[in-house]
Amino acid sequence: MIEEITVTAQRRSESLNRVPMTISAFSGDTLARAGAVSPESLGKLVPSLVYTKSAYGAPVFTLRGVGYYDYSISAVPAVTVYVDEVPLPYSRMSQFAGNDVQRVEVLKGPQGTLYGVTSRFVRQTTIWRT
Repeated sequence: MIEEITVTAQRRSESLNRVPMTISAFSGDTLARAGAVSPESLGKLVPSLVYTKSAYGAPVFTLRGVGYYDYSISAVPAVTVYVDEVPLPYSRMSQFAGNDVQRVEVLKGPQGTLYGVTSRFVRQTTIWRT
C-alpha cells in the first residue's frame, strides 16, 4: 500500500494528489535517510532548486531559474524560506533552518502570495525537543 502524503501548501492539510500546484515534499525521515541535514542539502533532492552562497556567505536559493544573487546580507530573497509558518525575510537567517525537521515542502510557483510574500518559497516544519 502506498502511503498518502499530506501537505499544507494551501494553508490547510490536504493530500498531495489534490493540490493543484507543483510541490516537492519530504518527511524528516526521508531527509535523514538522504543525508539532507541543512538547507544547502535540499539542492540535491529537489529538481530545479539550486543553493549557492553570496560573497558574504549568505545563502542564495534559485528555484526554476528565479533567484536573487546580491552581495548584501540584508537583501530580500526571491525564494523565501518559512520555518513553522514564519518567513525568514533575509537570506542569512535561512542558513540555520535545518535542525529537527519534521517535513519540508518546496512550492514551485507563485504560491508565496498565499502567505503574503511575492516570491517562491521553501516551507519547513520543525519538531521541538521537549
